[in-house]
Amino acid sequence: LHGRKTASGAKFDQAALVTAHRTLPFGTTVTLCRSDRPWRCVKVTVVDRGPFVKSRSWDLSHRAAQALGALNTGVVPVFVQEPKGERD
Repeated sequence: LHGRKTASGAKFDQAALVTAHRTLPFGTTVTLCRSDRPWRCVKVTVVDRGPFVKSRSWDLSHRAAQALGALNTGVVPVFVQEPKGERD
C-alpha cells in the first residue's frame, strides 16, 4: 500500500502517523490509546477509508501501530482519548 493513492487523494506513507476510518472526515486528527495499556497513545490523522473488517474501527499505518506497540499482535483494543477541556 505504501505510495498508493488513498481515498483522500494523498499518497499513503507507512512512516506517517495516519489511519483509515469508515466515517470520520479526512484530515480529522484523533488520539488513540490502547485499552489494555492506556499510557500508550498515538495521535493520527484520517487519510483513508476502512478497515473493511466489520469488527475493527481503525486501520493504522506501520508507524502508528509501532507507536501503540501493536506490531507483534497486529490487533489491539483502542479508545479515542478525548481532548482535555472538551466536555466542560
